[in-house]
Amino acid sequence: MNEDNDLENYLLAVKPAVGNLLVFKRAGTLGMDIIVMLGLRRAIQINWMLHENVLENEQSRHSFSSKLKVFQKLSSIFIFHYQKYIKFFSEGIKQ
Repeated sequence: MNEDNDLENYLLAVKPAVGNLLVFKRAGTLGMDIIVMLGLRRAIQINWMLHENVLENEQSRHSFSSKLKVFQKLSSIFIFHYQKYIKFFSEGIKQ
């Protein structure tokens, strides 16, 4: 962008192959008088890491949390079916 306050005054427009990407330098404040956009809005967040140990820590944390989520999903499915099984046989015994 050539100016801080004008999204229409840009240096170069590159035709997107898959989607649209708007890149701008992060500033301390963000003006709320940005042009109104209609339709679906998506965002990609990119983080830069300065140290290799931060990357290893983030990958370990993600690996653990993703395995925990799979375990939670499988356990909830098991509990659901187990409750149906118990209900089915307890109703059969009462009759």
